[in-house]
Amino acid sequence: MKNKIYLVTVLLLLIFAVTVSQADTLDLTFDSLVEIAKVNNLDAEIDQLNIEIAELDYEEALRQVKLNDYAGGTRTSILNRFKIVNVDSENYELDLMKAKYLFEYNLDTLEENMKSAHYDILLLKKEINIAEETLQYKQLVADNAKKQYELGMISYLDYDQLLDDLESQIYRIEELNLEYKNNVLDFELMLGEDLPVEFDFGDEIKLEFEAFDLNDLNFQEALENSWSVFEAKLNNGHKEKIYENVSEYYNETEKENVEAKLNIEVAKFDYRDAIGEFKLEYLTNYNDIELLVEKLRLYQGYYDISKDELAISETKYNLGMISYEELDAKEIEVLEAKYDLDKIIVEYNKIVMVVNDYSMYKIESYR
Repeated sequence: MKNKIYLVTVLLLLIFAVTVSQADTLDLTFDSLVEIAKVNNLDAEIDQLNIEIAELDYEEALRQVKLNDYAGGTRTSILNRFKIVNVDSENYELDLMKAKYLFEYNLDTLEENMKSAHYDILLLKKEINIAEETLQYKQLVADNAKKQYELGMISYLDYDQLLDDLESQIYRIEELNLEYKNNVLDFELMLGEDLPVEFDFGDEIKLEFEAFDLNDLNFQEALENSWSVFEAKLNNGHKEKIYENVSEYYNETEKENVEAKLNIEVAKFDYRDAIGEFKLEYLTNYNDIELLVEKLRLYQGYYDISKDELAISETKYNLGMISYEELDAKEIEVLEAKYDLDKIIVEYNKIVMVVNDYSMYKIESYR
């Protein structure tokens, strides 16, 4: 039993050392880290190069369109070549639009991923805090149990069980601290450099979109600004142009005509499928937000009730009606209720970030 008590003591010292090492902080904003990450982001550099390449390809395609007007031949062959080249030029225009879109989208996604990681780190810090408070509570219980055991009031088995429980809690804190370190490393990967030692992730989790109104969501606007839907629609138009071209030279029973017509049907299906997938995603997010708004109300209520119960317990403790252990247990319940509320807030903030993207990207602005 002495060995077990010694082990618990050593583990407690280790936990204290880890906790102290995380307290070294100064004033650095999260937004400033996001800007650093955007500068360091290699994908952004690649996206910039892709824009330059797409611009050159598109300029060359437009040049070919102009040259085609002077290529000679019969009126039909000139028209035929023009249609083929025109479709190619529209494809290159799409590539250029997509390159510009991806540049902004990937940077915004980086910022959203950093915010999500920040939320997860804050939640983990709160979980560690609860675990440490629980450890102190269990240590208090174990200390009292030791006195009871020495007085013969409880059995060794009962006391030993409390020591095992205490030891498990210590290991749990070690696991959480390790998870915290891993999450910080993941954050640093997005940052593109080591996190400044003076940066403080903070403690408070805020509701970022209190003024968000589901009635402001416009499905048609969101649909028009969906890249997957836009691309499928444009591809459908290209297939129709190619069919028009082919049908001038081949009758309906010939292979080329049949294949071109089949390609239109496939493109139409892909277009309808893209709309269906977007609509499902849109409605799922819409319904999730409605549900989370209700959860926010409920969990805020649970948290308020836990604070009221703690206030009552504090009064009872001051009157000598309950023990310090019972008061400590109530304080932990408040921390747990706040943690549960914060998890809902984080979930809500993350999904509203996604929904806000529906109106952020205006497809036509990339032409």
